[in-house]
Amino acid sequence: MIRRSGGIRDCSPDAEQHRLLLELRDGRTLDEGALKAYLRQLAHLCSLRLVSEPFVTALEPSGLAGWIHADEGGAQLQTWGDPLRLATLSLVSSGPLDAEQVLRFSALSFAAREAVASDPLSPGEHWKTTAERAQLRELCEWAIGEARSGKDLARATTLVVGAGLAEELAGELLARIAEGVRALHASTDPKLALTHGEGLGEALLLLRHAGVEIAEDLRPGRAEPATGVEK
Repeated sequence: MIRRSGGIRDCSPDAEQHRLLLELRDGRTLDEGALKAYLRQLAHLCSLRLVSEPFVTALEPSGLAGWIHADEGGAQLQTWGDPLRLATLSLVSSGPLDAEQVLRFSALSFAAREAVASDPLSPGEHWKTTAERAQLRELCEWAIGEARSGKDLARATTLVVGAGLAEELAGELLARIAEGVRALHASTDPKLALTHGEGLGEALLLLRHAGVEIAEDLRPGRAEPATGVEK
């Protein structure tokens, strides 16, 4: 017998799990490579340690589906339409989820006109944003300003490219990346190349793929150690 209970019951109340449902409407279509990049950056944003690379497959007649699997949870994404009519994301994590960050990041990545996030265990609680171009720029600038690491800058670059603002905001991004490169060369910590340098390299590659010209001294492997920078 199946009965309507009036609410969603947590079937595993002792498990430390957090859930988030997201819907995006009226945005830009991402190809397979861009969708994998989005899922990879989403995992970084939510501190999910992936056990494999993101998986993406085509849906008929026009759409894509993607998954990420992690030790602490995962996510499933489906998109429909070209240009994008609707995208849905189901996200699970053992750690807390910042719904507003996930909403901003996803809305910018898909340049969605409308995005809504909700917690399935708290039906009355939801987050919503409507994104016009001026708001997209403001949110992108916020992401650049909040970046504190190479991975943060890679996430910010993904947002900027996804919003179609790579040319407009290239100066701000490259200035922050240049700061990161100088800090990297001034550091004596060998682990920084992995934790910081990888993100800087990914940010530069994203910009190059978006058609932004990169100065010689910022290209991976071409930067000279900075002088006069405090360690």
